[in-house]
Amino acid sequence: MNPRTCLVSNQVTATERLLRFTVQEGQLVFDRDQKNSGRGGYIKKDPDLIKKLPKLSGKINYKLGLKGKLEISESELAWALNQC
Repeated sequence: MNPRTCLVSNQVTATERLLRFTVQEGQLVFDRDQKNSGRGGYIKKDPDLIKKLPKLSGKINYKLGLKGKLEISESELAWALNQC
């Protein structure tokens, strides 16, 4: 598949080594089936980067051109960490 840029590390990486997420109603949701519509981005399958997500909501909003508060649930973070 096409390489994509990790929104946290800014590194270009093959999509097999990334997790896709979308933002739906102010919530960051990981796109488990790669079928969610809407604005989204990618993050490397790296536990250190995934653990930083809650603190980077402003950066993610800026890069995706979104406004408002971005929430990331504990269950979404747990799922993502389990994929590493």
